[in-house]
Amino acid sequence: MRVVWVFLLSSFMLVSGCGGSLQADSNDTNQPQSPLANVIAPDDFSVNERTSVALTARGRGQTTTLTYRWQVTPTLTINHADTSVADASFQAPLVVSPSAYRFTVTVTDGNGNTASDDVLVTIVPVNEPPIAAIEANQIDGFAQNTYPAGETIILDASSSVDADPPTGLDPIASYDWQQTSGPDVTQGVSLSSDVLEFTAPVQDPASTLTFLLTVTDQEGAQDTTEISLNVYAASDTLPTVSAGQTQQVQSGDVIFLTGSATSVNPNAFPLSYQWLNDSQLRPQIINDIASQTYAIAPTVSSTDSATFTLEVTDILGNQVDDSVDVVVTPAPIARLNDTGVTIRTDNDGSFTVPVSTFPGQDADNGRDSAAQNGLLAKAGRGDRGFDYTRIDMLGDETDVTGGVTRCVRDNLTGLIWEVKQAGDAVQDNAASYTWFQTANTGGYEGVANGSAASCGISTCDTSSYITAVNAMGLCGAYDWRLPTVAELLSIVHYGRTLPPLIDQNYFPNAINSTTVPQWYWTSVSSAEGSLGTAQNAWAVDFNSGNDNFLPKASAAYIRLVRGGRQ
Repeated sequence: MRVVWVFLLSSFMLVSGCGGSLQADSNDTNQPQSPLANVIAPDDFSVNERTSVALTARGRGQTTTLTYRWQVTPTLTINHADTSVADASFQAPLVVSPSAYRFTVTVTDGNGNTASDDVLVTIVPVNEPPIAAIEANQIDGFAQNTYPAGETIILDASSSVDADPPTGLDPIASYDWQQTSGPDVTQGVSLSSDVLEFTAPVQDPASTLTFLLTVTDQEGAQDTTEISLNVYAASDTLPTVSAGQTQQVQSGDVIFLTGSATSVNPNAFPLSYQWLNDSQLRPQIINDIASQTYAIAPTVSSTDSATFTLEVTDILGNQVDDSVDVVVTPAPIARLNDTGVTIRTDNDGSFTVPVSTFPGQDADNGRDSAAQNGLLAKAGRGDRGFDYTRIDMLGDETDVTGGVTRCVRDNLTGLIWEVKQAGDAVQDNAASYTWFQTANTGGYEGVANGSAASCGISTCDTSSYITAVNAMGLCGAYDWRLPTVAELLSIVHYGRTLPPLIDQNYFPNAINSTTVPQWYWTSVSSAEGSLGTAQNAWAVDFNSGNDNFLPKASAAYIRLVRGGRQ
């Protein structure tokens, strides 16, 4: 700590009181009146900012007891704990430019006589220069300050510092960037910010870019630093490649390989592609020389992963690769049928193969996809993801395709379905019925033997038909019933392009119409479209695959069901 001593010498000539003898002879008219005080001060002086300065003064008065008081303009804190002595001190403040402070000391004796003197102290700023610093972004796989052609380069000077910034101001007042060598990359780029961002030149041969940074602090001091950057030649710059994002699929699903690559060098095209399997799983890659293609997830018994690597080579021989991991899980034991849809679409048309630009369509996942790719194990047979077994009249399994099929078991849901018979007295495929049942009616039993219905039994309603089928012991069973909405929808084949939307190899004699809805009753009443009791019941249209409610007095077809998984 620097200490500056300031001395003020104050002398008091006392004025007589009550005829005091010190007063000058009144008869001596030529003798001048003595002043009350004489003050001798040192010359004005300067000190550096943040310096500790000690002040003192000497005074004389009529009494030995003296009191000292220090004042300063502009205001500063003066340390003067003991006013009986002149010793005081202050801390020179931080200033931006030379600043004058006038200190005044006043001495008072015990009789109230005073004398004052002052000194002008100039406080001078002492500025430590800033320190300029540059940090450059680094590119994985490249040496420090080395970049491929066309890469974004960011030079950051925000770590530049100043040891003595003025309070409340940024340490660095300004930044100034200059490019001193290499191809000009500063066109349209701000050169007065703490960050300089630009694109590495794309050219041959390789180049070196040099930049000079000048930083200025709030008091005008400056510092400079320099950085040099190496930029690859365009012909040596690798393409950029992405193998896509990590996926999770199930056995039999489509794995979309959505690779992409490009190059900043216009002379590097065309690019060639090669997909590779880099894991123990060996899913077949379809068209492995296309950037965007697909593979089929293999069958696994536990969760496993497959790694696909995309190698990209430009016309100059520069090669780069990227990999993507795909998690493959076992296909779940499903309790619901798939939709039967194996067609994909894009903006232009329909396709039987995956469309990489429109991934994740219905046909790319689930049982239908697994069946299409030969990876779906079935207990029986059936189109696409459906799995059916034929049942004869006695309830036994049969694989006879040319004979009469009376029932079909859905091996996925466990439901056993009635197969309609053409021209049969009871199970006629063209017979229609009104909805009528005495339980779970929604408050309205429906219409027994309604006039809209037409069938070969005595009363044409759902309850009478269920009684007739159970009486004949169809397929050795006596617990036939109407299906629920979900059960009936489970055998709709949405993959068929023409009605009826059902697997006709297992459900022959289904009513076929391209213009008129083919409604089949369910057991579920509908509150929609009614006031009070449920006047309607749900039905499924095998012409469109839609479900809707119909008045219970209207006529619709019936396909009974029994059993099912619990």
